[in-house]
Amino acid sequence: MRHYPIKRGNKENLQSDNLRALVTESFGDCSEEEGRLTASFGALKHISVWTDGKDLTIDTEMDASVPDDVAMETIKRFNDFLNRTTGYTSKERKKRAEKEAKK
Repeated sequence: MRHYPIKRGNKENLQSDNLRALVTESFGDCSEEEGRLTASFGALKHISVWTDGKDLTIDTEMDASVPDDVAMETIKRFNDFLNRTTGYTSKERKKRAEKEAKK
């Protein structure tokens, strides 16, 4: 389970309808269980997405037995989803994670 901070100005992406639309667009049909949006796509056996209003929390379960092209497409979609919801690119997320780890 990972927590992702949200860039200022991207908080509207955390509203339930907007978040549902982004999950559906990135990973296909999703269902809602206890405030968590759940879907699956490619190498993601299971992805649950929810928010506390400040951070985005994502819990995933991966399938390592998929072909390389499926794994690459899954990673691409996951990174695109994070970019659109958090407002941070993968480089920015990595830099923030390294900064947090040093604390």
